[in-house]
Amino acid sequence: MLRTASVALLVTLGALPGGAQSDHARLTLNVVEEETGQPIANATVEVPGVDRPGRTNRNGVWQGERLPAGSRIVRVSRIGYGTGRFAVELAAGSGVERTVALRPAVVEVEGVEATAARRSPTLERRGFYGRQRRGHGAYMTHEVIERLRPMRTVDLFYHMRGFTVLRDRLGHPYLATTRGNPGLGRECAAPLIYLDGTMLSWGPNRFNSRGGGPLESINPESIAAIEAYAGAATIPDEYRQPGAVCGVVLIWTKTGDEG
Repeated sequence: MLRTASVALLVTLGALPGGAQSDHARLTLNVVEEETGQPIANATVEVPGVDRPGRTNRNGVWQGERLPAGSRIVRVSRIGYGTGRFAVELAAGSGVERTVALRPAVVEVEGVEATAARRSPTLERRGFYGRQRRGHGAYMTHEVIERLRPMRTVDLFYHMRGFTVLRDRLGHPYLATTRGNPGLGRECAAPLIYLDGTMLSWGPNRFNSRGGGPLESINPESIAAIEAYAGAATIPDEYRQPGAVCGVVLIWTKTGDEG
């Protein structure tokens, strides 16, 4: 269940640089988090008349070229945020630019607040449900993981509020927070990763000889739950280490008593 959160739309309209007139229009969106102004990467942009949804880049920007002119209702969404919808008039041969601010929303996984018999005893002992109720981070259970059917564990972080997946110049994927860190620049790309309560001994964004990071060794089918904290102030006290300025990711695997 997703508790609906209000969405603020900060609108800036104006013609973009001209060029030759055509029957098509251009639309540029800057998608940011309402509370912090940080760009939101991997947000989905849906424009009627366009076959495929687009996604914002690492800077929270999406650009649509050669869009059909006319009145459109544009939808912007990302898991963990309220959905933005707004009307725009796209004139042939010109462009429009808008800034869309999405407000973080609390994501509750359907069935988590069910009877104790349906809960995982292991996750109960590990304190997962208590932290999820407090709602300071982003949470994902194996039911959601099964619906997403990721090929790799790292792919799950395309859907985790406060996190995204980027690639280095060699094409290796690595985790980064979407909120950034004032002392480290806009991107914060080294969250600490814990597996079943133990911090991985090698850096979260270092790679082995085949280019795989620490998440590559974790089979997504073995995961019972993930909890991720992008901001240092949201990290649970027991995981608040000196190197956690870029956040903490806790991955819990299934065990024999996971039903």
